[in-house]
Amino acid sequence: MSLQFHSQSGYFSALAGRRLAWAVAAVLVACTTRDRITFEAPNQGDGHGPLTTVLHPGVTDTTVVEGDLLILNGYSLDSDGVDTVYFDVSGSLQSFPPLSGEGDDSVPFALQLSTLGNPGGTIIVRTSAVDVFGVMGTTVLRQIHIQ
Repeated sequence: MSLQFHSQSGYFSALAGRRLAWAVAAVLVACTTRDRITFEAPNQGDGHGPLTTVLHPGVTDTTVVEGDLLILNGYSLDSDGVDTVYFDVSGSLQSFPPLSGEGDDSVPFALQLSTLGNPGGTIIVRTSAVDVFGVMGTTVLRQIHIQ
């Protein structure tokens, strides 16, 4: 007579299968009843960059006499908020750093351009702005011919 008990084949594998089935069922039930995390779509603004306007000089081509004081002024506006206004000056030894708009709807600017020592030259000023969402507006160009 043998005192050893022989296990029935598949007994322990059947227990593991039942546990796995219960775990899968619990996960499926938990996934269907819990609230999902949702994220709001980020505000992208109106999709248009700031509108930049140069008030003075009011025309694209301007002629001035050497030595005259020339102030270029205008503004950039955007309902999303203006982040930065940029100025690119060529034909002159002057340069101007970007102007921070700090998210304001309208940002005025004024640049004093020197015409001394540049007779017969042409100063070209390009002005543009970027809104708080990084969308760049159109570039405004002014050519100043010096006599």
